Amino acid sequence: MSVILATFNAGSFLRTCIASILKQSLEDYELIIVDDGSTDQSHKIVEGFTDRRIKYFCLPENCGVAQARNFGLMMASGDYIAVMDSDDQAHPRRLERQVAYLNSRPRIGIVGSHVIKAVKSRHILMKYVDNDAIIKARLLALNGSALIHPSTMIRHKTLRDLYINYPGTKTDEDHHMWFLAAKRGINFGVVEEPLLIYRRHGKNITSEGSLDAKAHQARKGPLRTEILSHFFPNASRTALKQVANLFGINRIRNKKFFYGSEFSDFYKTIDKQSSVLGESRTELKKIINWALRRHF
Repeated sequence: MSVILATFNAGSFLRTCIASILKQSLEDYELIIVDDGSTDQSHKIVEGFTDRRIKYFCLPENCGVAQARNFGLMMASGDYIAVMDSDDQAHPRRLERQVAYLNSRPRIGIVGSHVIKAVKSRHILMKYVDNDAIIKARLLALNGSALIHPSTMIRHKTLRDLYINYPGTKTDEDHHMWFLAAKRGINFGVVEEPLLIYRRHGKNITSEGSLDAKAHQARKGPLRTEILSHFFPNASRTALKQVANLFGINRIRNKKFFYGSEFSDFYKTIDKQSSVLGESRTELKKIINWALRRHF
């Protein structure tokens, strides 16, 4: 069992995060901490822990979270990989519950959980469905409705056998990896219990208040188009891009396409087209209808 914790200048949260892993009810694991070129006091916080299960690696410069996690994967020796973010906090039984789930369900390759989203003083329970088809359909939204990445545990052998790792993208490396996993036949599941405190704050690179927020949203467009191209293999590139734009943050001003025959034909294939990657077409229709309602 390996826990991979990539961190960059997260000193204010890091101590609590590490402590939550060291307090796990399942005790047989290694905690791989990959410091992605931090310039704060992160190294002193990590070095303050003397637990022999900790393996600490410092990258010489900031390479990005995807590469830090890939380094962690290379160093990992466990059968299962638990992902952690350095500003989050694991429930004491997180590892125990997810290992038990995977042990009893050999067809599942990636498992998440419910999470408690912490925003300042508010705590919000976010529930997820233990249903592979629904999770795969929700990958299209790219908004955290499928799974929350630091809640996931993955079979290490599955990643190695199918040559899956994190792409070198600045953000959404989790969605890219999950989509690759879906294309290669991996099934998803959820332990329907809150096993993670998921912190959202201004320092999150994907937060609405970050300096990179608009660019982050823009980068989602090509990935949504690619996901749609697999769910709708016979659709034109124009239709795929137009539908992908429904999920963007900008309002659609020219709506002519959505009143024409090409979109009408596209919409009909939601029901007519059989599942391609194991996704629920019913859930897919709900997601596209939700996106349409944002503009019409």
